[in-house]
Amino acid sequence: MLFQVVLIATGLVLAFAGRRLIWLLIAALGFVLGYSLVGLLLPGVDELVQLAVGLLAGLVFALLTTRFTRLLLNLAGFILAGGLALTLANALGVASGLPSLLAFVIGGLVGIGFVSIAFELSLIVLSALGGAALVVQALPSLVGGVNQQLAYFAGIVVAVLGFLVQWQAWRKH
Repeated sequence: MLFQVVLIATGLVLAFAGRRLIWLLIAALGFVLGYSLVGLLLPGVDELVQLAVGLLAGLVFALLTTRFTRLLLNLAGFILAGGLALTLANALGVASGLPSLLAFVIGGLVGIGFVSIAFELSLIVLSALGGAALVVQALPSLVGGVNQQLAYFAGIVVAVLGFLVQWQAWRKH
């Protein structure tokens, strides 16, 4: 449950302020990556261990942002857009296996292309969509009565509102 709360809070911050907090975007990516990899590599490990590894990975990614910002943003674009494509594929009924992997890789390549072509806009879009994806992932586990369709709807609302808030702030800047 703690992980879901952290995921939703991070998702909301990313969705509404991710462009200004590039280091947080990269740190959140590192956190989710570290947490998830520990769960995959060591099934049954305590959630606090996963949380600690996720936090450590997030800190390392945030520190690396100071020297390798462009590379890490391309990685973030790949993982966030790939994750979004995977979430959409799951919503369309693609369960797992090669089609899921293809959806992730194709989405990831689109994310890298988007970061390369339109840097500022890509930060806004990727952080809004990435934050929304974190909310969609965590909401059903956190709130027992929420079905997946309602979580997708909440994700769409978070993505759209996050994009609009960040776009407005960017235009004023």
